Amino acid sequence: LARLSATIGNYNTLEARGVVSGPLTDTVAGRFSVATRNHDGYNTNLNTGNDVDDLSSVALRGALDIDVSDTVNLVLSADSYRRRGAGANRHAINIGNPAFAAAAGPDARHNYLVDDGRQDTDTSGVSARLEWDSPFGTVTSITAYRTNEADIALDLGGNRFSRVPGEITAPFGNSNAIQESAEQYSQEFRLGN
Repeated sequence: LARLSATIGNYNTLEARGVVSGPLTDTVAGRFSVATRNHDGYNTNLNTGNDVDDLSSVALRGALDIDVSDTVNLVLSADSYRRRGAGANRHAINIGNPAFAAAAGPDARHNYLVDDGRQDTDTSGVSARLEWDSPFGTVTSITAYRTNEADIALDLGGNRFSRVPGEITAPFGNSNAIQESAEQYSQEFRLGN
């Protein structure tokens, strides 16, 4: 079995999905899928002239279903996801202060981000599920490992901000940076009828 689909749209949007699955031998079946999504930025940072809110992502997933014996089945699976993109759009709201009016940008699709920022994420995992039809019930073991890396930088105000005296800017600037790394390991045992 094999399937492929694609979608195109404005902002140079391209989405594609594909999957292939079926028996590899008499006792092993496999499945593999891939999905991508890409589009240009929806908004513009007037400080740099670059688009923000863009996206480039790819997701992969694979699995093997193995009949080890008449009473033992093993499923091995793995997945991975990678996302890259500039930061999110922020547009300052004019609260009646002339500095905000000068610093907010001409409309909601344009901003004055300190920099373009980033929204980068990598996550992946593997797992093994073993089932044994034993004389005293079905024994199930699930072993899994997952990792996640995130590097995110966002300007929360989106307004023109400068510490140079005399320049017309908003009265404050605010940005946020997040770097995160996580690992998770799990082991589960079950006994059922």
